[in-house]
Amino acid sequence: MRPDGFTSCLLLVAGLALSAPAGAEPEPPTTEETRNAARELARDAVAAHDAGDYARALDLIDRAHRLVSAPTISIWQARILAKLGRLIEANERYESTRRAPLPPDAPDVFRAAVADAAQEVEVLRKRIPRIRVRVSGPGADSESLVVTLDGKRVPQELIGVLRTVDPGQHELDARVAGVSRILKRVTVAEGSAADIELSLVPLDAGASSSADGEPPPAAQRSGSSRRTLAFVAAGIGVAGMATGVGFGLSAQQKRSRLDEACDDEKCPPSQQDALDSFRTHRTAAWVGYGVGAAGLASAAVLLFVVRDDARPRTGVLPWLGPGGAGVAGRF
Repeated sequence: MRPDGFTSCLLLVAGLALSAPAGAEPEPPTTEETRNAARELARDAVAAHDAGDYARALDLIDRAHRLVSAPTISIWQARILAKLGRLIEANERYESTRRAPLPPDAPDVFRAAVADAAQEVEVLRKRIPRIRVRVSGPGADSESLVVTLDGKRVPQELIGVLRTVDPGQHELDARVAGVSRILKRVTVAEGSAADIELSLVPLDAGASSSADGEPPPAAQRSGSSRRTLAFVAAGIGVAGMATGVGFGLSAQQKRSRLDEACDDEKCPPSQQDALDSFRTHRTAAWVGYGVGAAGLASAAVLLFVVRDDARPRTGVLPWLGPGGAGVAGRF
């Protein structure tokens, strides 16, 4: 279990006062001036962490690590990254700390950091969500298919299998040039596993008309279909907002009880289950608000923006599934 901020700071500073382990990778000689500078940066980073300023804490601890590479610093990089919701990076930093080679005469604080990393990474892994992305529709089997996650191309080997992602909002885009495309925005909760279906939509969908100039039956029904979709989207939006409010109130109550049981935002081990429950309800509230906003916005667009004679080439609809929620668009 991680010690409190004050104790951790003392251990970290003590570790920096010692030379790097003899078995560590070769590095340029570290002067006393450099160690002192790293020590001050690390102390300030822990203080920023305890104050809740995680962005500043990460900047400071990264600077300290570039000056002096030690397990007592890298484990704090992992802890701060986890606070920022960057769980994938935090996991990697924990792993590098856990695997740090230590010689027989390594300082006790280094051994303690390695041992703590091995314990804390197991807790972190339970928080990392996973998604499985599947693609269907025109061109799904084409070699020209390109799938991106948050703007970065997804390797073909990772399509259709579970992969880890950070919790929060993500954008998935699947396309086959000149053939089809689908854009989907999703919100993934901590510790969840979600299946995400990307159903490609033909780019020329709805472009045809009858030979005599009359609109085809599908176009004649577009107005009522649009209104039906608007009502469905509005219903999803209202349900999402209600879910968000319910979980939000529950999270607020749990937070109040934690405030009474915890001092200076540090909770005893006996409150860990309560803290995990608070985080889960808080995340569920965010997901509910996100789905609610997306549903109501989609309903407004369908009712007041889209024309009855508009070609059904583009569209946006909210979706909700196990472990995730979001908005899908077609082009």
